Amino acid sequence: MIETTSYIGWGDAGKLALMPGDHTKFIIQNHVPKAAIAAGPQYVRKFKWVPNGTSEQDLAFGDAGAFTFANTSAGYSGVITDNVSNVYVVVADNSYPELTNPAMMYYIDPDDGSLLRSYDFHWLWWDPVEVAKGYKYHGGPTEANISNGLVYCAGLSFCMKHCIDPTQAKDDDVTLWYNGNGDYIGDRFYDPNAGAKAWLCSGDSTGPWVYDYNADKLGFSAFSTYDLGAISFGLLGPDGRGINYMTFAGDIAGIKNGLVILDNGTQFDGIYCDNIAQKDYPNSLWYIAQDSFKGTISTSAVSVKANPVESFVVAQNTPNPFNPTTTISYTIPRSGMVSIDVFNMAGQKVDTIVNAPMSAGAHSVTWNASRLAAGMYFYTVKSGNFSRTMKMTLLK
Repeated sequence: MIETTSYIGWGDAGKLALMPGDHTKFIIQNHVPKAAIAAGPQYVRKFKWVPNGTSEQDLAFGDAGAFTFANTSAGYSGVITDNVSNVYVVVADNSYPELTNPAMMYYIDPDDGSLLRSYDFHWLWWDPVEVAKGYKYHGGPTEANISNGLVYCAGLSFCMKHCIDPTQAKDDDVTLWYNGNGDYIGDRFYDPNAGAKAWLCSGDSTGPWVYDYNADKLGFSAFSTYDLGAISFGLLGPDGRGINYMTFAGDIAGIKNGLVILDNGTQFDGIYCDNIAQKDYPNSLWYIAQDSFKGTISTSAVSVKANPVESFVVAQNTPNPFNPTTTISYTIPRSGMVSIDVFNMAGQKVDTIVNAPMSAGAHSVTWNASRLAAGMYFYTVKSGNFSRTMKMTLLK
């Protein structure tokens, strides 16, 4: 079922973005060859996907088939899209000390490749005070992704995390928040022994190194990180303030190059991260489930009701699949008779696990199915007017 396509490239390849609303086409940014970086510009080109063949370039896109912008030295730029109607090119210029085009973002028309608007963020990403001290300073974000219409930017060897709303009317309105040094999550050179580099936002000699940065639909953002020991990623809140560093169970110190947040309301939602340092699981993805971090964060006091049991809840049995025992947990809102019956695929009742009066609150029961054949079964929990049926699988 794998389908591939090739395209004629120009030098190093940058980020690729599928066309909003038409995934048979894609837009990609190309660098000039690194040996000739000082000699030429960079290009954004549009192609039509040809299944298992050579993609076709759209020569009507941009100027003679390309949207062209000023060169950057380190190749830190790429195309991103919101998958609705907007395409952006985010640029970082590391040609220090002669920054020619620092911290830019271009909003281009995905249909014809014309420039609709440009944004200048060098005031945030390029600090002349630190540059005057002799430090190499980033001229823009090296990582950028879109979530819920907002652009989230970070830098490889840089402390800055930057959230942009590109739909705002003026350049000075598009920055929703930014987080440099100050709350330790993503900060650099905060060690007391940093000396002259104390709280330097940029540098090439200390972590955390940031290789990817993404956000969920509620604005919680996470960045993969390296060089802080057994740390998997850093987490920031919707206003940009640091929450904490997080570690996958069993993780070790090592590079995490990619981090993706899936937040589409599915059972697979969560944070996915590569971990190439794990020799026992090469080329694997690490995963932590999340449900858009639903809830309210507040500094106000929260009261707790005297009787918190207000609903009828039946949990999925654990383990599932099982052999031969499994545990069914449930909560009933008020005292009364409770029955738990098990049915086979034909709808025939094969067992009654519980049939007794119960008090309000949480309960659990273990079922032994050793006498039954392997297959799919259903269990129904009833209490008063409440009833719920769940599916479970017996293995042999």
